[in-house]
Amino acid sequence: MKVVFCGSRNWNREDLIEDELKRLQRKHGTSLEVIHGAHWKGADKFTSILCKKLGIKQVPVPAEWKKQKKAAGPIRNEKMAKMKPELVLAFCNKIRSSPGTANMVLTACDYKINIEIISEESVNV
Repeated sequence: MKVVFCGSRNWNREDLIEDELKRLQRKHGTSLEVIHGAHWKGADKFTSILCKKLGIKQVPVPAEWKKQKKAAGPIRNEKMAKMKPELVLAFCNKIRSSPGTANMVLTACDYKINIEIISEESVNV
């Protein structure tokens, strides 16, 4: 199963990403493939670190900021959607304050990909 993990650069709840990775790993085993935007902080950073820790196959898709400027994020998101994931998990507390995550969610809608938005408010603590 291919899943896109995306989210805010300000996301700091590594535990929630780990919970989702473990849940999907239990359900799909070695067929789990995690696609992410390869950013150096936030949700992408935690996803990358945790995939390595848990032995989950990951496919980083970095944006080409220098080459594509402001269009780089949406171009990268389109590229991830074209990889035909079955699910997009978006880690974000306020979707409007994270334009890259909002764009990935809208792109997933365009491609008819299932979406789950995970925020700290939606989690029982």
